[in-house]
Amino acid sequence: ECGVCHSAVVLNIRLRNDLFSRQLSSDEVIKKAGMIDNHITVLGYSTSADYIYKRPPEFLPPDIEAAFIEGAKCMSIGCYNAAATMFRLCLDFATKSLLPEGEAIGLNNSTRR
Repeated sequence: ECGVCHSAVVLNIRLRNDLFSRQLSSDEVIKKAGMIDNHITVLGYSTSADYIYKRPPEFLPPDIEAAFIEGAKCMSIGCYNAAATMFRLCLDFATKSLLPEGEAIGLNNSTRR
């Protein structure tokens, strides 16, 4: 449980390489009361936002898929401005190849960008 927001958090941890920590089994680390920071290194974490978002279509290129997943995660936790920005980035990635090469009438560098 997160000490700040009190929601569930899954930690990806690794035991430290000191003598005492190496003697602990995984079960002992889980059952240990109090602070365990001296015995583990946190490699990353997951919250419900990592699991309850809308999945992207299977056919997306990697760059669009990454932006879509980030937008969907933002949407799932109520960060609508950030979600809109990421979905706009999806559109930018998808339509960039449709722009004509070189100079075109009415299409300057600012508009192209």
